[in-house]
Amino acid sequence: MKKGQMEMVGLAVIVIILIIAFVLFLTLNRGQDTSSITSRESLYANNLLNAIMLYSYYDESIFESLIKCDDYSNQVGRNDDVRKYCDDIKNEIETRIMPLVLKNNQDYGINFDGGCGRIENINEGICGDEYITASPYYIRTKTGTCEVRLKLC
Repeated sequence: MKKGQMEMVGLAVIVIILIIAFVLFLTLNRGQDTSSITSRESLYANNLLNAIMLYSYYDESIFESLIKCDDYSNQVGRNDDVRKYCDDIKNEIETRIMPLVLKNNQDYGINFDGGCGRIENINEGICGDEYITASPYYIRTKTGTCEVRLKLC
């Protein structure tokens, strides 16, 4: 064999070894990195909660309505008005806002804790072990701090 032919065979062997190493690397590193997917879903949940709180109906936002619900809840002699006002907020979120903004077949839950007045939690569907939560949305009211939490399933 001539010297040039031996160099070509050596180069071919090196190229074949590199191709095999590259194929092995791709098959072993095939697992998908889900951190970017989780980050996008978390960002989506946070943006969705912010959008819900800033959604306006009847010239006031949900944010402002929750402050009024808490304020009315602490006034004496307004039980029927308070219940209706707070139920209207809950109904607005459930029937008007959430069907527009959720992805198909997506379940959710919204919890109102602290100084949110007499508004009830919204629990749509049943979340299993896998869900995304938004960062809590805090609203300063006269009686304390209303904490709103959104969970997407």
